[in-house]
Amino acid sequence: METTSLINSLIAKEIELAIAEKEKKIKELEIASDKGSIGDMKWFCERTGMSANPAKDRILYPFRKELEGKLVKYPESSGSKWQFNKFLVNQWITENFERW
Repeated sequence: METTSLINSLIAKEIELAIAEKEKKIKELEIASDKGSIGDMKWFCERTGMSANPAKDRILYPFRKELEGKLVKYPESSGSKWQFNKFLVNQWITENFERW
């Protein structure tokens, strides 16, 4: 009986490790797929979990000096579109989450 319990426990641990490895690989592939990709305001809002106005007020305008250029292309006029370098913005969000 103890042997069966031990075997079941080991199998469960192996399954947990395999799932964790697959989840890590999926995350790596998602990040890699963003390299060279350009996002719009809808993408940025989904990524931050905010609607457009709070995202602008809490992140995009206060950190403009850091973001403008390689990470974010700010609209040149009212009605122009926002553009985001997905890979670099994802990195910045991860590294600076506590700041906003």
